[in-house]
Amino acid sequence: MKVLYIDQYFSTHEGVSGTRSYDLAVRLVESGHEVTVLTTTNRYWMPEGHSGGFVHRGRIDGIDVVALGVDYSSLMGRGRRSVSFALFALAGAAVGPFLPGPDVVFASSTPLSVGMPGALISMIRGRPMVFEVRDLWPEAPAALGQIRDGVVLRLLRMLERWIYSKSSRVVALSPGMAEGVRKAGVQSWRISQIPNLCNTELFGADDEMERDAAHYAAGRKVVLYAGAMGPANGLDALPDLAREVKALGGDEVLFVLAGDGPCRPELERRAADESLDNVEFMDPVPRRRMPELFGSCALTLTLFAENPILKTNSPNKLFDSLAAGKPSLVNMSGWTEDLLTAAGAGFRLPTEEPCRAAELLMELLKDDERLKSMGNAARELARGDLNAGKAADRLAGVLQQAIDESAPRPLHQVSKGVLDRAAALAMSIFLSPVLIAIALAIKLDSRGPVLFRLRRAGRYGFPFRPFKFRTMVKDAVHKGAGHNIDEHDERITRVGGLLRRLSLDELPQLADVLLGRMSIVGPRPMLPEQADKLDRLQRRRLAVKPGITGWAQVNGRNAIDWKRRIELDLEYVERFSLWFDLKILWRTIAVVLKGEGLTEDAGTDDPFNVFEEGDD
Repeated sequence: MKVLYIDQYFSTHEGVSGTRSYDLAVRLVESGHEVTVLTTTNRYWMPEGHSGGFVHRGRIDGIDVVALGVDYSSLMGRGRRSVSFALFALAGAAVGPFLPGPDVVFASSTPLSVGMPGALISMIRGRPMVFEVRDLWPEAPAALGQIRDGVVLRLLRMLERWIYSKSSRVVALSPGMAEGVRKAGVQSWRISQIPNLCNTELFGADDEMERDAAHYAAGRKVVLYAGAMGPANGLDALPDLAREVKALGGDEVLFVLAGDGPCRPELERRAADESLDNVEFMDPVPRRRMPELFGSCALTLTLFAENPILKTNSPNKLFDSLAAGKPSLVNMSGWTEDLLTAAGAGFRLPTEEPCRAAELLMELLKDDERLKSMGNAARELARGDLNAGKAADRLAGVLQQAIDESAPRPLHQVSKGVLDRAAALAMSIFLSPVLIAIALAIKLDSRGPVLFRLRRAGRYGFPFRPFKFRTMVKDAVHKGAGHNIDEHDERITRVGGLLRRLSLDELPQLADVLLGRMSIVGPRPMLPEQADKLDRLQRRRLAVKPGITGWAQVNGRNAIDWKRRIELDLEYVERFSLWFDLKILWRTIAVVLKGEGLTEDAGTDDPFNVFEEGDD
């Protein structure tokens, strides 16, 4: 398959950042896939930038790399970072559609804005997009106080939902992230969990890993922290820990902090002011030299500030430690602690209690047999399901699923979207007097709003609320047959009966077509509860946008059971063509005029019938 991989932070082993995208892309290429990476000339892997125009092209280890001249660094202020995110989203959307046609688009966040060019390229090319969540946005920055509640946060949440609605599948890096994605409206079956990976090929898998002779010759045991030094990393606890270790007589212990970030200057100041000669700082180390750095240490620390949202993290530094076969200590409860303790590769260090944490640390460092056992357990963990090769295989499976489940004839689908919007706009203008008259009639006929909006499953099953003229009494879903319609249903108003007879109650859905949430022709939108009951084969009906009318509507409408409706919907997906859509539209006129299939038999033996669920 041909993969367009979008990652603003892409870096190779020559860079100083995480290399998840590079490691996965290399293995996809080794498996015979074609991978094009769309990224930036960020300082992580191009410290001096590049010359030769805004678009830089190259080939790295079989990967076609297209790097846009957009700078980024974690040392930038919030404003400059936001500008960088916006520039990459705009430039990626402009350049991406002209790259060689992919079979699937894989957009890896953060930032959330990476999903914008991914979604636009997906729509223009008619190919599915898989979205990867490496941090929950905007929930994480909001929880950390980086984004305050207000217009910006609401807009970001709207962007988040829009991106999820355009994603065929979603990859999450931790159980907490997967749960956050589910709460945002994505069905569980669309979410795959692929944690950060252990590159045992880079870090080595035996006791011959290179050692840093200087520290070991001095007989010191190195406690390593290697990673970002920002507010989220909770490193203010480290000087306290170093001070307590020193007080316990741990002169042989050396804390090494390798990395950079806005909090580093303050940490260096504290170490100097408190005469912490057992703390050393190192500049960020290129990825290819990380095995040497990890080889020099006795164990590693993975630290975060005390905030529930940070428990969802899947930190690179932890997985590098496992790949290096090093005992790993974390300071937060959650899935990483469970992972380490279950394997015997580490435990939680309570840095909120510096004295107790120092005692536990010294106890471990004095027990060489325990250190060796934990290191072996870490290595075994890295060789298992967390191994980079297995992660790449799982990702390839998710991408292939997205391709297999996508709608056929992608270029026709793109043309259909353009024609849908053009037709919906023309019809909305032409029918505007009729729409206004219907709205007035509903208002005069019965109490309640003019429009009725009930959650429905859109494309890929993502929920939305389509517009519809209200045809029943207020709160009708809590009465009678629930969401089903009986013959002579007493909940239907006088005006509503006429609207339903002529199918005029669906006309407001022209707005949904204009918004790109529906098509004029397609499977009718189901309730989310019904979509959850679809089996793997039936879910293919969700590969296309729901429609105002469809193949099932002109072949029995509500009078046929759900099993037959779904069969007809699947037939539509497979037979799709613009000519077939015209045929359905022509037959819709006859069905409406005859008033066929207006009611259904709400039998309790039909698993897709819903009786009591209300609008939430």
